[in-house]
Amino acid sequence: MSSAALLRVKKNSLIVSGMGEKIERKFLVNLARLPPFKSEHCRQGYLSTDPGRTVVVRVRSYEGLIIVKGKRDNMTRPEYFYEIPQPEAAQMLDLCQQHIIEKMRGYIDHGGHRWTVDCFMGQNQGLWLAEIELKDGRDSFAMPPWAGAEVTHDDRFYNRALSQNPYQGWRQKAPSFKPQMP
Repeated sequence: MSSAALLRVKKNSLIVSGMGEKIERKFLVNLARLPPFKSEHCRQGYLSTDPGRTVVVRVRSYEGLIIVKGKRDNMTRPEYFYEIPQPEAAQMLDLCQQHIIEKMRGYIDHGGHRWTVDCFMGQNQGLWLAEIELKDGRDSFAMPPWAGAEVTHDDRFYNRALSQNPYQGWRQKAPSFKPQMP
């Protein structure tokens, strides 16, 4: 995400994060090699699942967010973040389409980058994903030993798709992490 996206401006009690291009890569997780890390419970639903303009409501214990995502082009897409009161975000989940995504989310620093690690729950239980945000799609990065197969270009692994077609229904057909012997 660009540095402009990290700037927060307060407007009439709504905190707005500027637009930025989000460049991300997604990987399955090898649980046997995953180090301990702190995580928090996160719930999110979709007011719109149109791939050209996805609208997400996300609730964490300390905040509510509305996230508007534009169409993905390869690994890049525009994103807008708007902080809203957590109780209102929790109520908005009732307006969301299909399944609510529940997960534990944490962060692990590796090789100069911060990785997001999600452990999915409910109908997506058993799925663990890690993603890294890059400044440029050509940026190099060190692969952590717990990162498995890359699934960046497999739409099934995006939360929007998981809300419509949960992992429990197709997991036998998913790529798996094949551990490498030391």
